[in-house]
Amino acid sequence: MKIKIIHFITALEGGGAEKILFETISGLRGQFNHQVVVLSKRGAYCKKIEDIDISVEKISIRLLWKLLLSERNRYLIHSYLYHSHIVSLLFKLIGYHVIWSIHSSIINTVDFKIKLVSWLSYLVPNKIIYVSDFARNQHTQIGFTKQKSIVVYNGLDVNKFNNKNQCALAIDKSYTCIAMIARYHPIKDYSKFSSIASIALQLNPSCYFYLIGKGNNKSNKELLDLLEKHQLLDNVKLMGEVDDIAAILPCFDLLVSTSKSESFGLTIVEAILSNVNVSTINLPIMDELFEHCSPNMGELKDEDSAKIWLEKSKEKPNDALIQYANNYSLDQMIKSYKVIYRDYLK
Repeated sequence: MKIKIIHFITALEGGGAEKILFETISGLRGQFNHQVVVLSKRGAYCKKIEDIDISVEKISIRLLWKLLLSERNRYLIHSYLYHSHIVSLLFKLIGYHVIWSIHSSIINTVDFKIKLVSWLSYLVPNKIIYVSDFARNQHTQIGFTKQKSIVVYNGLDVNKFNNKNQCALAIDKSYTCIAMIARYHPIKDYSKFSSIASIALQLNPSCYFYLIGKGNNKSNKELLDLLEKHQLLDNVKLMGEVDDIAAILPCFDLLVSTSKSESFGLTIVEAILSNVNVSTINLPIMDELFEHCSPNMGELKDEDSAKIWLEKSKEKPNDALIQYANNYSLDQMIKSYKVIYRDYLK
């Protein structure tokens, strides 16, 4: 009988943690049995997971009762996000091994939820997996235990993201096409993006911008007001959530991020492997992943940042940057999770 991994997560929306959960299950389907348990059964990845014949079940008394009567050494609980980490205490109390994954970075104030998770880190998880040293250092500095921690870098299919892909959008290549892939959230700093983009458009009226991710749609009045304020409405396409990022990345001359903090930055790596140049502002994770080839510009005036965007849009990522990006493969990540799962289920 195969060991069962119960992947426990808040919901299955289109974020980085959900993507890694899906890729982990897909990569280890033949070696473990898998089940996904959620606090709320919603999100794009719910159907994707069910489409590969993995059950998705909402947490319930019935499920906990079933686990209470099951052999503890036949199951492992893998929790992915802060809310699910808190609730994973229930699995610990009935005697199961619990692993946490931390896919977030810390910015500004530490709220009660994160503080509670830091306290529980000493009691609940047998192991805490961080997606970068930067994320681990941030969390240990605010009180998470360091003793149980390990780093497993996120991985992506390096064969799927490559310079052989063709653009799947009907776009006018006479324009300078600049994209940002990020959910609409304060941490992504859309105000900074709009300010830099507005200046870039003044410097080069042939700029066209693509905003991709949850909340980037015409029903987001706050975003529309921001774009109107910076006179960008006629030069921005709001694409919302896109299922196949690999098919659209080759359409762009540059991928930018104005995010204030990231724990990894999957889309940056995906863009580089797709032979699309990238530009970030001041993300420590970029220095960790790419060392001397980091795409960070630093904290510059918006005018100077706009000039760098336009310069970078004329270039492709250099060979050294592509070589670094190739280090973060899906195969390596899957091998790491396989070892971790087997260690706790011997």
